[in-house]
Amino acid sequence: MGAEAEYKMKIVVADDEILARKAIASMLLRSDIPIEIVGEFDSGAQVLDYLNRTDGDVDILITDIRMMDIDGLETSRCIMEKKYRTQVILVSGYAEFSYAKQAIQYQVKDYLTKPIEQAALLDAVDRIISRKKQQEISKNRQKEEDILEFSKQQLSVRQLVSNEKLLNRLIENVPDNNAWQKYRLAVIQINDNSEEQQKKMHELLKKWQVLHVVQTVLWHFPTGHEWVLVLSDQCKALSENEIRMLMNSIAIYIGFQVNFRFTVGISDIMSGKSEFITAYKSAIEAINLRLIKGWNEIFFYSDIENDSTVLFTEGQKIGLKKELQKNNANRVNEIVHGLFNDKRLMNLKSLDPVYQGIADILSTISIYSAEAGNIWGNIGFSVQERSYDLYRFYSMGELENFIIGQLEKCMSVPFEESNDASGIVDTVIKYVQENYQQQISLQDLAERQLFMNASYLSRLFKATTGETFSKYLLTIRLKEAAELLKNSGLRISEIGEYVGFSDSSYFISCFRKQFHMTPKEFRHQ
Repeated sequence: MGAEAEYKMKIVVADDEILARKAIASMLLRSDIPIEIVGEFDSGAQVLDYLNRTDGDVDILITDIRMMDIDGLETSRCIMEKKYRTQVILVSGYAEFSYAKQAIQYQVKDYLTKPIEQAALLDAVDRIISRKKQQEISKNRQKEEDILEFSKQQLSVRQLVSNEKLLNRLIENVPDNNAWQKYRLAVIQINDNSEEQQKKMHELLKKWQVLHVVQTVLWHFPTGHEWVLVLSDQCKALSENEIRMLMNSIAIYIGFQVNFRFTVGISDIMSGKSEFITAYKSAIEAINLRLIKGWNEIFFYSDIENDSTVLFTEGQKIGLKKELQKNNANRVNEIVHGLFNDKRLMNLKSLDPVYQGIADILSTISIYSAEAGNIWGNIGFSVQERSYDLYRFYSMGELENFIIGQLEKCMSVPFEESNDASGIVDTVIKYVQENYQQQISLQDLAERQLFMNASYLSRLFKATTGETFSKYLLTIRLKEAAELLKNSGLRISEIGEYVGFSDSSYFISCFRKQFHMTPKEFRHQ
């Protein structure tokens, strides 16, 4: 008979006949249902007073209909109007239809007639407990779905894979566990990042899924302007020919309806959820081939081969350094332009030569900067992050403009003597606002984004904003945490992780120091 519950159900019994009230309480306490009788009252007024004082902290009210002052029906109506979580079981000596009709209107969960039998009473309580458990399961499921959707809307896949809990939530959300036995990941992008075109592309992909009855998993990450398809052997064979035909069907379907270009990068065959990150990174490396092969193509990770082509020779490095020393901007641009317009690019089997050429240019800038004694520090891409470094660029022209921009900064007047200090700080602020969830540092920002000396950037930032970089980053994270506490269903620990805190206790400590209350108190105020 008993139903297991997470905690003891809080029950209030109301009847103006003390013997009847005690009998109900006795039947409940003799059962094996985990309950706690938190109140016994002889009128509806006393019940409502208790509910008002406890903010409706009662699971079940068992009340007689006819009582002094406020009766059971009126009490039920007040509970419904105040939207308390309390579920009502009405007890009456009369099986009158009018009572039952009103009880239904006031959302009463059960109606018992006197004399009450213990079995009937416990069955009524059991039914309420079962409904509550199902409601809790549904509520938690909806909450998980809301959190997942929130994460997809606010984060890129790269940001998700750096947060183990959020990534696991994404992966575990796939209903068919067999999908992870053998699978490929396909990353899809279009060359138009406007909200309108991104929305149109997403609608087309969903329609394509339905029309082709393909049981793939499709995720859209607006922040990263990307779609991820999980292609498992549950839906189709995973051979390159089969996958290419599948992707071509997308190209044909989309091509008839829009004029933007798209490209796809596909991982090798993976096995198990633990290989998701590897699969995503390999799909990114594949899609990066668009830089040299162009758009409207489908690239497999297996297309990538070792390539020892040298695009930027030692002689070109020496030449670049000399032109930098002469401050000859035109000649410097010509040298860089030569790399990005090399006729050998189309025949490359991987982007390694391009990446190495860029690294050689940046290292030359770094050497020159150190010798010149200006503010530009050690620079260069991180080998571990090279696929991400290139993923943000959609064409070789865009990549070339970025590199030339860094060269122009290097050749310009030192910032101590210029009026561009505020521009640098604005860049830092914008970067922090867009990447505060990541484990970023001023050192990393200086060397990998601004290509300048970290110590100088630190002094410049504090002189301009009045606070240190670490303090500013902390303030942004806590401000975003406060917004999430107000507007999302994320758990407090998840909010801490989401905004960039790896330690939940440290997050709570920082939040209390900033807002003079805990995150829980802030959410409930």
